[in-house]
Amino acid sequence: MQISGSKTKLRLLDRSDWELFKLLNTCPQIMEHVYEPFSIEETEERFKCRIQPWNDKSDQWLSLTIEEIDSGEKLGSIGLKITDHKAKIAEVGYLLKTEAHGKGFATKAKGVRSCLLPLK
Repeated sequence: MQISGSKTKLRLLDRSDWELFKLLNTCPQIMEHVYEPFSIEETEERFKCRIQPWNDKSDQWLSLTIEEIDSGEKLGSIGLKITDHKAKIAEVGYLLKTEAHGKGFATKAKGVRSCLLPLK
């Protein structure tokens, strides 16, 4: 799965995204408003869960990598987790590398939720 905009694309998180995932989940500055940064061991376990196959009945996160189209740089990740399957309610979360903060990447990526699930 891949969804593209004018400057960024979203694609399923895969094994090639380990270094990005590790950076995002262990950096105190990035995790400041989310959780305490995770240990490497916790991050490895989270990563293994996030790269598993996903469908609209899953209880795990659907995780996507945010990439800049022109440079191919991995900027961060965005995820969606269904919190109530019956009511079709989902939570959306994202983490961005510090150099990508304040540039609108997460705002554009959050618009993807309507492409992924018919939540209405």
